[in-house]
Amino acid sequence: MVARQCIRAFLRECKKAKTLAPGGSQACQGLNIEIVFVESKPPNGFICNPNIAQQIFEISKIMCNHAQSCEGMHLTVTNEGCHKVVISDFECIDPNACNNVVFDVSGDTEIQRCHCGTSCNNAKALSQCFTGLSNYLCGQSGSCSQQIKSITNPSYGFDFVCSATESCMNSQFRIE
Repeated sequence: MVARQCIRAFLRECKKAKTLAPGGSQACQGLNIEIVFVESKPPNGFICNPNIAQQIFEISKIMCNHAQSCEGMHLTVTNEGCHKVVISDFECIDPNACNNVVFDVSGDTEIQRCHCGTSCNNAKALSQCFTGLSNYLCGQSGSCSQQIKSITNPSYGFDFVCSATESCMNSQFRIE
């Protein structure tokens, strides 16, 4: 049995979270993380004041760059406040790092930059990572097979490449 670095984490009343970076193979496999931002939450029955300048609360990086480092992880970012939450960088480069990741985001929350390898193909709720792409590359056999994926608002000159045998077999891609 592999020793895990983390099992469950819960952060409430966050103002700034720096980096989530599992340090090795299977480091946060199956981990449940819940991050809740409640700064400037209006009282029940009230809404945010549109005349108050919006602040940005930042999670600078979520990096899953080792084999199965975030496989099966469930990350929930809940913004209950009136300010915006920004995840500056989401990195998932290793081909198996983010298999079956579930990423739940609610409230005014944005992922600015995604660096996704093929393991993001079967992650759930990472639609923000497939918006405004300049390319979508499936260069290994089976790397993008059996996927149902929407690519939204691709950039001008967008390249969609399935260059290996069966790399996109039995997949459905919708480019909007």
